Amino acid sequence: MQVVVFVPALCRGGTELDPNVTFEALDIDDPVTFMELSDDGVYLILSHQAENTVTIYNTHDDEIVTVLETPSPRNVLGRDGHVIVADNVTGTISIFSAEKEWSRIKEIRLPK
Repeated sequence: MQVVVFVPALCRGGTELDPNVTFEALDIDDPVTFMELSDDGVYLILSHQAENTVTIYNTHDDEIVTVLETPSPRNVLGRDGHVIVADNVTGTISIFSAEKEWSRIKEIRLPK
C-alpha cells in the first residue's frame, strides 16, 4: 500500500509552498487508519487499527524508525518526543517515548 504524504509544516508564507516541498509515496504494508505529523515535523505517525500497530516514520531520514504494537490504535498525536495513542476498543490512552526507545511509559484507562 502506498500513502502519499504532504508535510504542511514545510510551507512558508501562508498559502505559498516552499519550492523544496515534495509529495512522496511511502511504501507501507498495512492500511492507514489515521496519521499525524509530530509537532517538530520530524515524525510521521501512522496508526493501523486492524493490525494493532503504529508506524513511526522519520521524515528527515526517510525511514521507518519503529513499529509499535498496541491494541486497536485509532487516533495518534505526536508532542514533545512522545506519541500518544487512543485505543478504540479497550478505552485506553498509551504514551510512548522517543527518549525511552519508543517504549510505552504510561497507560491511562478511561471510564466507560
